[in-house]
Amino acid sequence: MGIEHPRRLMLLVVAFAAGGAGGLAAAAPEAKTVFAPPPSKRDLATMTAWANARASDKSWAAFSVSDHAVLMVSEKPALTAWPVVRTWIRTEYLDPESVSFPSELDYFEIDCLRKRVRLLSATFYRGTGMSEGVAEEIDTEKPQWEYPLPFTETRTVVQATCLTAQAARGQIAKDESGR
Repeated sequence: MGIEHPRRLMLLVVAFAAGGAGGLAAAAPEAKTVFAPPPSKRDLATMTAWANARASDKSWAAFSVSDHAVLMVSEKPALTAWPVVRTWIRTEYLDPESVSFPSELDYFEIDCLRKRVRLLSATFYRGTGMSEGVAEEIDTEKPQWEYPLPFTETRTVVQATCLTAQAARGQIAKDESGR
């Protein structure tokens, strides 16, 4: 089973199989904050502004926009030991009424050399912009490496993260050499 949309189902199945079903009971529906609909112009700058208007933390930058979601990254990937990097990815769904959790935050570990990924944790929010409280949190105990399919959101996460990490790695080497 892949980690593509809907990732929630896979995460819930993994958590349940790992014995983590304790906090997975369905919560009573709550009133959701109404935000402006997504703009018709779907370039990265416009979508970054739209999504950040929905969140208290304005440090996120969009790197992928699809018909159903905008994917955002907050900070430079953390180099653990090249070629493995870790990164936080925020997803804002463009039609929050059509999904159980309109906003999520995922922590990925990515092997840039082998082009594989594993999900370390996921947090699902009741409201857009990571608002209205946490609905579910899932930490995977023994995450398995997966190879994302071409032309998928997860493949885009791997590519964008590895390019950013390579650039940061090159800059670090350049700074250390004094050039």
